[in-house]
Amino acid sequence: MDLKELLEIAELSRTYRAKQVTPIWHSLPKNWREQLEKLILSKRTRKTTIFFRADDIGVPSVAFNALCRIFKHFNVPLALSVVPSWLNTSRINYLFQIASPSEDLWSWHQHGWRHTNWEKDGKKSEFGSSRNENQKWQDLWKGFNRMKEVLNVHFVPVFTPPWNRVSPDTFRLLSKLGFKAVSTDQRLVLRKDLSRLKNFRIYLDLHTQKVVNYRPAFDDLLENCRRLLMVREPAGIMIHHNRMNLNAFLFLANFLEVATKSPYIAFTSFKEMLNKNE
Repeated sequence: MDLKELLEIAELSRTYRAKQVTPIWHSLPKNWREQLEKLILSKRTRKTTIFFRADDIGVPSVAFNALCRIFKHFNVPLALSVVPSWLNTSRINYLFQIASPSEDLWSWHQHGWRHTNWEKDGKKSEFGSSRNENQKWQDLWKGFNRMKEVLNVHFVPVFTPPWNRVSPDTFRLLSKLGFKAVSTDQRLVLRKDLSRLKNFRIYLDLHTQKVVNYRPAFDDLLENCRRLLMVREPAGIMIHHNRMNLNAFLFLANFLEVATKSPYIAFTSFKEMLNKNE
């Protein structure tokens, strides 16, 4: 897919700009399409199953519209991680017009409560060790009930923690509320009584990785894509639509276009993975 076709499908303008973009997307190597196609279409001994998760959903934007139009064009499922406190009536109406919860393509699920960092030191977390159990429970409960109120039967009971991290005691609270799975970029080892809580693990971060020079970073990205395609369990790709410029959208669209042609790649969704795990 070239830029002209992307702009038409995604309803983007050539002048579109994102406020914050990791350096890898400032420029793409001349032969990036050839490299990507060779990687994805290479022969393998077994099929890989992948899923896509888009974070920080809740505010209408050109980028959100573009992202959903691209996934709809290729008929590939997308898990939408919603920050519950960001929702109001007008935003809900806008978002649902673009990605109706009744369509199987979208897995609308919970992304924290306010996407607020409460840690005073170390890595960011909304549900980390700096908060007591009651504080975390109140926010989880508010978020869960807001999602149920907005989505009703279309709410997918999966929890994506902001910054992909939570304290161990949070998993018991999630299970108590009725969540069936979490989605993080870590391997989880849970207590036996929480073993039914699944982890839909992310293996590739497209838009928030920290890099300085885009040239070696693009090589690293392709290497990470290669590793993703070797994972035995369903492997996730994380998207942040508001950090995507035209190059980022173009790469994603081409990835989807080529991957849908590969006999070695299958796509899955949060809904499908939950049903298989029941």
